[in-house]
Amino acid sequence: MFARFKFLIFLLVISITVSCSKSDEAILIRAAEQGDGGKVIYYLKKGAPIDAKDGLGYTALMKAASNGQDDIVNLLLERKANVNAITVFGTTALMQAAWKGHIKIVKLLLENNADIHMQGAGGWNVLFFAVSSPQSNSEIVRFLLEKGLNPNMKDYISWTPIMWTGGNLEIVKILRQNGAQ
Repeated sequence: MFARFKFLIFLLVISITVSCSKSDEAILIRAAEQGDGGKVIYYLKKGAPIDAKDGLGYTALMKAASNGQDDIVNLLLERKANVNAITVFGTTALMQAAWKGHIKIVKLLLENNADIHMQGAGGWNVLFFAVSSPQSNSEIVRFLLEKGLNPNMKDYISWTPIMWTGGNLEIVKILRQNGAQ
């Protein structure tokens, strides 16, 4: 239980945005986060690097994915944003979209070659983020399992995804139906 609490604190910390200067890169990231396609296009045309990162390593694609900005995610992917960029915590846009319950974005990122097996902090892949999410999105969990993720994979403390469900019976049932022990 203490390990779960520590991880939730960790997630709270990584959700805090670092204040940075009003450079074109910072404005691009903020515009993507807010879903302002006009500003995103403007700053990209002005020369802002599409994969610019803030102080914690978040890119415009990550911020858009995390905030459910489908159109912005699509726009950035069309312009070849790095779908597998990682934050200083080892998280990706795919992990963030799964955590926030954005199934359309999860599918879009995977269609654009997001690495479904990439592991971030604590040895978590995207399935760990999906099962532990407060959004409890069973559709995302099913989808990820259909894509071949191992429901018995262990993180760095030897916990499997089922141990991170917080007792969500619907998610536990889906994991069990797919071979979780």
